[in-house]
Amino acid sequence: MNVFSDDRPLKRWIARAAETVVRALVLIVFLCASQAYANSQELNRVKTEINQLSRSIQQDEKAIKQLERIIWGLDAKILDAQKQIRKERDEQRADFHTLKRDVKKQGFDIERINNSISLIDQEIELVQRDSQRSQEYFNTLNPIKRQFEETAHLEKLSNNQDKVEALLSDKQSLIESKNAAEAKHNLMNEKLNIAKSTLDGINVENDPRFTSLINKRESSGFQITNMRKQLKQNKNRVSYLSNKAEKLKQQVSLATAKTKERTKAKPKPVIKREVVETSIPGKRPAIVFVVSGEQEKNIEDSLKLKDWVESYGARYIQARWNGFEQGADSDIGDTRFMQQFAQQLERIDDRSKIIIIGHGRGGGAAIKAATEVAFNANRTIDFLAVLDPIGEQNLRANIVYDTPASCATPVKNDQATNTQYVNCLREAKKRIITANVKHFYNRWQKDGQGPADFQRRIKAIDENGEDVDAPTATGRFITANSITSDQKRVFFGKKEDAHKALLNDEARNLPRLLVKHLR
Repeated sequence: MNVFSDDRPLKRWIARAAETVVRALVLIVFLCASQAYANSQELNRVKTEINQLSRSIQQDEKAIKQLERIIWGLDAKILDAQKQIRKERDEQRADFHTLKRDVKKQGFDIERINNSISLIDQEIELVQRDSQRSQEYFNTLNPIKRQFEETAHLEKLSNNQDKVEALLSDKQSLIESKNAAEAKHNLMNEKLNIAKSTLDGINVENDPRFTSLINKRESSGFQITNMRKQLKQNKNRVSYLSNKAEKLKQQVSLATAKTKERTKAKPKPVIKREVVETSIPGKRPAIVFVVSGEQEKNIEDSLKLKDWVESYGARYIQARWNGFEQGADSDIGDTRFMQQFAQQLERIDDRSKIIIIGHGRGGGAAIKAATEVAFNANRTIDFLAVLDPIGEQNLRANIVYDTPASCATPVKNDQATNTQYVNCLREAKKRIITANVKHFYNRWQKDGQGPADFQRRIKAIDENGEDVDAPTATGRFITANSITSDQKRVFFGKKEDAHKALLNDEARNLPRLLVKHLR
């Protein structure tokens, strides 16, 4: 009997071997695809970080240039202050020396008057001595001679007395002049002492006009040093990530090439558009997106719209500013939300009404979703409602303005940082609510904390180094002409939970606004 007459075992072995080879190939393809996907995800993460760092580098470079201009202005002011203070000091020194000479001159005048008084005293003494000698001589004469010389003697005594009285009158005038001169001398000495103490206190380094400018310059210099250190670190990080991205690109390309070699091209899956059913013939179905922010993670707790919206046959979809799933990573920003919103749009039938409601960061994400994602997809947004919308770093400026990089966060009493914020607004353009939005509803508050730039005005420094009081970003957007717009700032007082009060108010207002879009 020929053992090879029955070839069924051989066929089964060949079939098993072929199946094993196919499984191995499938496993290899799967591993290659998995590795390619992992590398692709890592590459996307690295690219996102590079983009964020690049924006930060661009912002820091602009801020450094602005700080350099401020420092130049302060340097010029410091030089001017030094010149002015030294000029004042020289003038006061000249005045001091002039006053010192005047005091000395006044002392000489007093000494001259004293000498004149001494001379008069000597003359008075001589005249009185002459009178005394005449009287002594007259007393020694015999009566006959006295009789003959009495008239001359008395006349001489009278003349001497007149001379004494005249000299005493002159002396009295000199004494009065001396008293006035001494009083003037004392006053001038007081002024001289005051001028001397003032002159001793004049010092450029201690002058408040100089020290305030020096403090501003040191603060700006310290800030620019820190920013340059951070800029250097960011550039080094970008260089490292760029090299890493290049390697990941090569790995992804290699894995993709291997996968293409082992698999055949598969047809691109057709996305089936989702149609919301409605029981009313001819009615356009509605889909309502409600996007929560960072502070209030589920605004449905305040708005309570879900049951009411679904009662009209509409679909209610909840999301957060950073994604549609719970626990999304906040570090990636709103990129994932935009991608997932684009996927949602692809599944929604063109006949459906689209309504978007957002709060806080969710309001900023809703605006981007409507004006960027939906606009680029040529999809109409029937109603866009945003409540206290904010952008990156919780800044209203980063959503009201189309900033190339995130603005700096204002800090109380930090004029250098506030100046970066003000310059960011000056250089950016206002964001426009595009014409694919039919109705735009916007409410914001600038009274309590929520947005990081909730203050009405902040202290900053202009290019000349002067202190200025600058306004922060408003909450009002520019809209296309075709849009029905309702924008308004609401007042809740200076309390930290003003954003909650805003949500509670709009829980009463939104149903009235939404009902015409849901019917």
